[in-house]
Amino acid sequence: MNTLYSKKTGNKKANPHRRRTRKKESYQNRMTDEWLNDLQTIRTDWRKPLLEIALYLIIDFKRRYELEIKNHKHHNYYVTVVVVLPAAYYLLQFIMKD
Repeated sequence: MNTLYSKKTGNKKANPHRRRTRKKESYQNRMTDEWLNDLQTIRTDWRKPLLEIALYLIIDFKRRYELEIKNHKHHNYYVTVVVVLPAAYYLLQFIMKD
């Protein structure tokens, strides 16, 4: 578990040391060489300092298909457009706010 529970405040707080250790372990032992090479093109590795200082973090998930009866795949078309355009608009609102 990556969180600590504070009895005093009743809040869960992230355990950054444990999170970094698990992330480093994943990059060194679990990820394939192909995955690591792909990440080099965007200049990222297990260190994520911006995630610790960022004011906001926006995460979008993409579901390409739904499993229906008897494991039939029903494809979700236009997922990228439906997610990317509103996300871009949302980010633009933050930029225009200042």
